[in-house]
Amino acid sequence: MNAVSMTLRGAAVVGAAGAAVALFSSPVQAVEMVSATDNCTTANAKTVHSNTVHGRKIELRANGSETCAWGRITGGQVGDEVWVDRSTDGGRTWQQLGYTKITSGTDAFTPAYDDVNKKMRACGKAGNRVEIACSIWW
Repeated sequence: MNAVSMTLRGAAVVGAAGAAVALFSSPVQAVEMVSATDNCTTANAKTVHSNTVHGRKIELRANGSETCAWGRITGGQVGDEVWVDRSTDGGRTWQQLGYTKITSGTDAFTPAYDDVNKKMRACGKAGNRVEIACSIWW
């Protein structure tokens, strides 16, 4: 499985075929205010991993030097959400950063965050649904 989808309540991991393959409880840390790194640039951006949920594409983007990463949701509608998770222990625990909603159009970006010596993933959801899709940790 190269990507993970999960419900808001953290009840099931869903593979690409849509079948539940495991149960888990989410070890997300309390959300704390973390500002985007002043030194982050989005120059030479590329998508490093992506997933989809209800027709929305959730992407983890990185700059050309791979020192900063951010989330992007495309193909969505007003009210859809995107954020990034950042981990210092390989994804066992993480911080949720950059929560952003589409306010107009069909896409939105989170701020860029320092990812040096950290694992990052992008997550998002359709505003009218409970399922969340995340990229794999990168």
